[in-house]
Parts: sequence; structure tokens; C-alpha cells
Amino acid sequence: MSKPKACVVRIPRMWTPEAELHIPHENGEIKFAFPPFGPGEYRVVGQQILDAGLQVPNGGQMASLVHTAFCDPDMKDEPQFERIKHIIRGGDQNWLWMYLCNFVTKKGIYVFQDSEVRGGQLNLTQRDLEKMLKEGPEIKGIRFSEDIRVSFAPRGSYSLVLATSMLLEVILQKSLQEMGLLLRVAV
Repeated sequence: MSKPKACVVRIPRMWTPEAELHIPHENGEIKFAFPPFGPGEYRVVGQQILDAGLQVPNGGQMASLVHTAFCDPDMKDEPQFERIKHIIRGGDQNWLWMYLCNFVTKKGIYVFQDSEVRGGQLNLTQRDLEKMLKEGPEIKGIRFSEDIRVSFAPRGSYSLVLATSMLLEVILQKSLQEMGLLLRVAV
């Protein structure tokens, strides 16, 4: 029998939340664990969130978080919200990922909530997306699926200063005046 050798086994650093952020959202509230996961790429960070037994945030939820960070006077001095504002302003290596997939067509843009963090591995066609939108509501020319996971904004219904997933979803989910953003948008 051979003699055991000394070795070091590295234990991955576990993510442990230091705070739970309770954010007003729609007619209730949403909870965010803080600090945010990352830094890392979309799929890596998303998988970390899912592996921790949490859900990745959708655009409306992120809009509520951003709105609270910038516009809620009761939260202005909280260090967690200062960090979120710092990340949004680009002063951190972390990102606040939006788990959305955009499908741009000649007729407009489809936005699909990527709750399973599949990213570019989604095998959806325009026909699939149209089927999802079939029975859903239309608000100011923007069509939504019944479960609000898919939306479609026809060309000409939006004018983006910055064409990002976050901005499009914010436009669809929140009023920009409420967020305090100075952007030209025609919805």
C-alpha cells in the first residue's frame, strides 16, 4: 500500500448573499439577492444564478431595480444601491445581465425572456414567435404573448438612442419618465 501524499484541494468560493433587496414591482414586490453574481459572461453568470436556486430577472424586474436605485429617496444612501448605480454607470467589472434574446426582422424586433439562460442556443423561428403572440394583448402597438415572455415591436414603433436589450425591455415595461432617463422614444 502506498503512502498518502500531501495535497491541496481548492474549494470553489461559494456565493453568499449579504442582503436581500425588496423592490416594489407591479402590484407586489420582487426580491433580489445582493451582491450580484459575476463578473462573467451571460451564460456563466446566468447558470450561477440558476444553480443557486434563483430565477434570472426579466426586463421589467430589472427596470424596477434600476428605478429603485436611482429614484427612491429612502434608498439613496444604502450601500447596495450605491453599488448598483456604480455598476450601471460602468464603474465596475460586474454587469446586471438582462436575460433576453432579441430577434430583429425587417418588420420589427421580437424580444424573448430567456429564463433558462439558453442564449444563442434558442431554436425559435419567426413563425414560433408569432404563434406565441397569437392570443396575447397589444399595448400601444406592441404585441405581447399571454404570459408576457415574448413581445414584438414593429419597425417605426420605437426610436432607440442606445439599442440594447435592457433599454428595449425598459421601454416596453416601464415609463421612461418614471425612471428619470432622458431618452427620445416614440412608443
